[in-house]
Amino acid sequence: SDCTQACYLCLLRYRNQPFHGLLDWRLGLAFLKTLASAEYGCGLDGRFDGVELVDWRRHVETELGRLRRQFAKAVIRDVGPLKAVRFRDRSPWAIIAHPLWDPNQRVGVLGDAVAVLEAEKSPFMVVDSFNLSRRPVTVREAVLGGS
Repeated sequence: SDCTQACYLCLLRYRNQPFHGLLDWRLGLAFLKTLASAEYGCGLDGRFDGVELVDWRRHVETELGRLRRQFAKAVIRDVGPLKAVRFRDRSPWAIIAHPLWDPNQRVGVLGDAVAVLEAEKSPFMVVDSFNLSRRPVTVREAVLGGS
């Protein structure tokens, strides 16, 4: 419960140091569940009750808070059941999605979030939470490049 992605008690070791930025036990478990069951929705169905997803939304909020501290003009909002961020008044919104969701298959909670922004005629893109937490500057550049 103390480890949000990976720590020295579970995944991080000296020998895998080059991969520390990629290791995430929750993402790994979600990936295995996806392989094990075609019925597994990985949160797209609105159910975030598995150990791999139970605090995914809280993690997204934490990372967005960090992003707001890093980039003062960042604006964060709810779009349906998900969060979105933008960096300038006219820049696209970045809907924050789970890394295992296909951004081109706008179904479930991702489809709900897209519908909110489409109804407002707001430009948007989909960014996954993995990149949000590990590559915030790249996310910002991608969003601003889409404006």
